Amino acid sequence: MHEREQQARRRWRIAVTSTAFALLGGYLCLLYWVRVMEAFYLFVNLLAITTGLCNVIVHRVYELPTILAELPRLSEQERRVNLAAIEPFRAELLGRTLPSLKLARSQEDAAALDDDELVRRLAGLQRPDWWRIGKACLIAWSVLVSLALIGIAAYRPEHGVSLIDRARGKQAPIDRHWSPL
Repeated sequence: MHEREQQARRRWRIAVTSTAFALLGGYLCLLYWVRVMEAFYLFVNLLAITTGLCNVIVHRVYELPTILAELPRLSEQERRVNLAAIEPFRAELLGRTLPSLKLARSQEDAAALDDDELVRRLAGLQRPDWWRIGKACLIAWSVLVSLALIGIAAYRPEHGVSLIDRARGKQAPIDRHWSPL
């Protein structure tokens, strides 16, 4: 059952990631090849998709608490200090973390692990450096959001004024030929 659940989780992750990238590709196609007249709306949607992808990275960064990730690299004395520090909430911490990383079958199994087995399982965990990936994502996302906010403020509709111009007191020109019918 455990192997089947891992395969199902892997398939779902691939499907969700593929869907996100397909949507991103679709928006880029609409923006560049179809030449949609209002690229502003596509840009806002692209920003929303990018934010959603960053959300996945944030989840991966915080999936394994730092105090557990560092246990295999610490000296024996430092390891004992860290294990003593998590002792009051050990069952809750391990019960939530280890099953999600597939290092234990259930919360009860995770809470029942002794210190040496816990360190052995954490040492065998092969993970990318999600902290470095998360920092790079945060920097890229911050730049993108800054540019997006500048773009939104400077965006001037076909018949109107930008938010910057409105802040300066300008109003949109009145179309004297407009009628509701």
